[in-house]
Amino acid sequence: MLSRGVRPDQSNFVAATSAVTGLGNLKLLESLRTLAMKANFEGDVVVGTAILNMYTRYDTRLDLAFRFFEGMLEKNEYSWSTMISALSQIGRLDDAISVYDKDPEKTIPSRCAMLTGYAQNGRVHEARQLFEQTRNPTVVSWNAMIAGYAQNGMIEEAMELFDRMPVRNSITWAAMISGCAQNGKNEDSLQLLAELHRRGMLPSHSCLTTSFFACGNIGALEMGRQVHSLAIKVGSHFNSYVGNALITMYSKCKNLGDVAQVFSRMKVRDTVSWNSLIAGLSQNSMLEDARNAFEQMPHRDAVSWTAMISAYVQAGQGNEALEIFLRMLREGIKPNSSTLAGLLSTCAGLGATKLGRQIHCLAFELGLELDIFVCNALITMYFKCGCVDAFGVFDDMPERDIVSWNSVLAGCAQHGFGREAFKVFEQMKAEGVLPNHVTFVAVLCACSHAGLVDEGRHYFNSMSSDYGLMPLNGHYACMVDLLGRAGRLCEAEDLISDMPIEPDSVVWGALLGACRIHQNAELGRKVAERLFQMEPGNSGNYILLSNIYASLGMWDEVGKVRKLMRDRGVSKEPGCSWTQTKNRLQYFVTGDRQHEQIEEMHALLKEFYGKLKANGYLPETNCVLHDIEEEQKENVLLCHSEKLAVAYSLLNTPSGTPIQIIKNLRICGDCHTFIKFVSKETGREIDVRDGNRFHHFIDGACSCGDYW
Repeated sequence: MLSRGVRPDQSNFVAATSAVTGLGNLKLLESLRTLAMKANFEGDVVVGTAILNMYTRYDTRLDLAFRFFEGMLEKNEYSWSTMISALSQIGRLDDAISVYDKDPEKTIPSRCAMLTGYAQNGRVHEARQLFEQTRNPTVVSWNAMIAGYAQNGMIEEAMELFDRMPVRNSITWAAMISGCAQNGKNEDSLQLLAELHRRGMLPSHSCLTTSFFACGNIGALEMGRQVHSLAIKVGSHFNSYVGNALITMYSKCKNLGDVAQVFSRMKVRDTVSWNSLIAGLSQNSMLEDARNAFEQMPHRDAVSWTAMISAYVQAGQGNEALEIFLRMLREGIKPNSSTLAGLLSTCAGLGATKLGRQIHCLAFELGLELDIFVCNALITMYFKCGCVDAFGVFDDMPERDIVSWNSVLAGCAQHGFGREAFKVFEQMKAEGVLPNHVTFVAVLCACSHAGLVDEGRHYFNSMSSDYGLMPLNGHYACMVDLLGRAGRLCEAEDLISDMPIEPDSVVWGALLGACRIHQNAELGRKVAERLFQMEPGNSGNYILLSNIYASLGMWDEVGKVRKLMRDRGVSKEPGCSWTQTKNRLQYFVTGDRQHEQIEEMHALLKEFYGKLKANGYLPETNCVLHDIEEEQKENVLLCHSEKLAVAYSLLNTPSGTPIQIIKNLRICGDCHTFIKFVSKETGREIDVRDGNRFHHFIDGACSCGDYW
């Protein structure tokens, strides 16, 4: 047009600006703005507002947008509302309020923008005040207030407003249907859709996608099919958003046949469609099919890679997850916060501290080091890798959610930092953050691992008396564990008897574990028989009972338990330990004879046995579940996976460097005593993360104080 010498008018500039907005090309926008200045259109309020709208799409350039707004010779109601909305959406609410206060007209669009801004930033009281000050509010204002209530979890207030509305439009219904689903009221959401349909109104794409979300949440397959039929009747089934929601819904309902059918019939499969398919297959344990779909994708975005990485993480295949991540980086795809959080979870599971630190550095390079999801994952990763760097990450967070606090409390529990957990809890209260059920599980677990019985009772009682939270099985399990470890088995048993809810296997398992610690065969047998009925395939319960009998020399009883396991086809989970050496994870299984350095490792362990016995070490042979000679028992103990990992680390790392080992099961008493002696003899710091908690061995002592 320009090359032919045709002078653009106002509508041309607005249309061109809209096109540039769709392209997201800031350099092109600057060229268009220069052209508008040359054509004397920058002072035009309509063109100026279109340019302002484009600037506000860039969060990082919002100051540029604000300067442009300030320099506008004329502003209309949309100029004011655009600036208010842009500032509110990135959390600059005070600046948004300042702009609103300067608006001389305070028209409906700017009022709605300010109302929405208040609601988006959690200031619902101010939003309600502004709403009530508005004379004859339009349906837009009503909708903004309903959405505000729903976004802040105030669904009852949203429903009350919805019922009072004089006029509703399709956006009203969509906001209410979505609000119910997002706040866990899935049945109410579906009832609203049914009411909308009964009134003869056509559901919008938003209503349909939300309804599929609600059906998936509660596994309502038949209802989902009915909504699917409705989508077909109104001609919405070929919409990509609706199709993607259908894939997710059928996946959550575990109906993979309909997933494949919906996907195959989609006229347009965008990246979101493929991502939904991959996530659905992964959630249904079809990892190979998910990988095949991933490889067939015509285009992959960061979400695609993250979905595949998360699938491997959830399947416990950390090495494959890391392999996909490295390939992602090689192909030049920029990871997002979800990608990093998933990878940090993998590092936490593997105890891969070095890799976790590298991902932390990558977060800095990507500007995600303060992202709340990344920070929460970093806290968990550092604690699970035995690093107190987690406290530093927590302290540096600009904002924290309940997951942040719970992650720190769980880390304190894992490391036996009981007193530190209390300080964090009190700080949490002081900052006005309300604890939830997960919070109290962490606090009570910290009390249990530190042997703080009185403090544990206090927090357990505080749940209901101070916060209105009724204890669940997890909380009772912590209390049973706390009392049991302290030797108060009768109190623990009485607590279970008085439970207002049916105790689950975790609660009874905590009592059986206490019976093992205190060698109470009579109570142990009674508890174990109950557990055998509840979960006949759980080998851990049989082993705990065997341990009790073996520690008391009741070999006939040990034999009966082992026969019961054979008859029921129950096999013992093998003890497995691993350590990271020279950037490689080394795995060891109890009784391992295949490792290339096994002879050297056994020789070193026998050498230590000789030295340690001379210094007073006595092997705890009552850990061995066989009636064999003492010397044979000692040889069995030498083959425990954590001892093999210690020996390997001593042989393959420089003298004086710390050793870190992770074990899948609880460390046995003999290995615990042995590693204490090794730490003193070698001057090494040895960290062991077992199935329950961390043990930090330094100079012959353990951080658990021999209470674990």
